[in-house]
Amino acid sequence: MPEPLCKPEDQRREQQRDHHRGRCERAEQATPARRRIFGREQDRAGKLAAGAYKAARRLGLRIPDDIAIVGFDDIEESRYVFPALTTIAPDKGELARRAVTQLLERLADPSAPPASHQVGYSLTVRGSTRP
Repeated sequence: MPEPLCKPEDQRREQQRDHHRGRCERAEQATPARRRIFGREQDRAGKLAAGAYKAARRLGLRIPDDIAIVGFDDIEESRYVFPALTTIAPDKGELARRAVTQLLERLADPSAPPASHQVGYSLTVRGSTRP
């Protein structure tokens, strides 16, 4: 049987690209006050933010003059794109401690109900946004 032309993982990648391209195109149609894109940087090592930068430029939008882009997780690469990416950084130490505590509690009592926790965060303002 011949191999399919488009493998499932290729289809997922294409769907993700279409989804992110659509977000940027909707931002282009939005009023200037609504032109903001938020993305998790850890998604494929910052590809969401990189894709937003590329789409904004393709649409002729200037970052941050016409559109603001904000990432989440403050990965190292966010400092090296131009303009540098404004990011929201969770307290990773607290996040890890809570995850381990939750895991140990679940191991001790598998019937315990799921729990939800909030951790602190910080905003690092860089060049992809402006006041």
